Amino acid sequence: MPHLRSIPGKLGFVCLSILIMFLLLEGALQLRARFDTPSLVPPGPQFVPDERLGFRPNPNFPGHDSRGWTNASPLERADIVVIGDSLVYFAAWPQQVGLCLHRTVYQMGVGGYGPAQYALLLVEALALKPKVIISLFDDADDIYESYKFVYRIGDFKRTTLDPVLDSSVTLTDVNAQEALTRAEAIDPELVRQKYLDCRKPVEVPDPRLQVVHDVLALPPLSPLTNEGMWQRTLAFLIRHSALINVVRKHLVPTASAEDVWSKLCHGYRDQKLTTLFNPGYRILVLDDTDPRIVEGERIALLAFQYIA
Repeated sequence: MPHLRSIPGKLGFVCLSILIMFLLLEGALQLRARFDTPSLVPPGPQFVPDERLGFRPNPNFPGHDSRGWTNASPLERADIVVIGDSLVYFAAWPQQVGLCLHRTVYQMGVGGYGPAQYALLLVEALALKPKVIISLFDDADDIYESYKFVYRIGDFKRTTLDPVLDSSVTLTDVNAQEALTRAEAIDPELVRQKYLDCRKPVEVPDPRLQVVHDVLALPPLSPLTNEGMWQRTLAFLIRHSALINVVRKHLVPTASAEDVWSKLCHGYRDQKLTTLFNPGYRILVLDDTDPRIVEGERIALLAFQYIA
């Protein structure tokens, strides 16, 4: 009997020892990553909250000027101002345009912005007294970003409404308002994007999560994702654990999107080029059967009219 009672104690001791070993190894890998790449650790967040815009670039982040935009210096005047999203943020082409035309250029762009935010940046852009303002349109996400911004959906919500912008884009059609509410209840914040992104293929719990069109005909999708406590814990550990990432990198083979989602993700290879097409992910934010996309397009057009 004493021998039998000692077995659980020995097992507990072994498990505790293994846990301590893993924690020590995790700490060592985290310290190594920190000291091996000290120059990659920024002196502050890349973006900061903003009441009107939801967020804006941090002026203290490397590569940003004192206003937060990606320019060598905060110009007082500029011949050309370029407003946009990630196609402008840290992009080289605006300054190349300036060099070719012998004009000064000021960039005001950040990934995640859309036409509604461009409209709010107009006053700041006009303060530079430009001859030309170039306001980009990115069909990859500008329509949906416009909807999200106006309806204050997502991680970077604005807290202050703009009287001019909001009064000009207010939706008065009751049926359209009801359709937006239904779409958001069925597929909140486009949960389908995760299951249509060929860059990061994941297990699909239900095939309806990969349906692109006719969102209003689908059942509520959030319960179909089946992300319980274990799945959320595992996702958190994968994002933050250096040890798990080392094991996955060296021991776990990475499945290609063509293998995981063969009917959705199509690759192309020749002697010079290798690429992967991502049709579902791209079409989702252009789907005019989704009332949110229809509303985002309406808002985007009104925003550009306001800028003009």
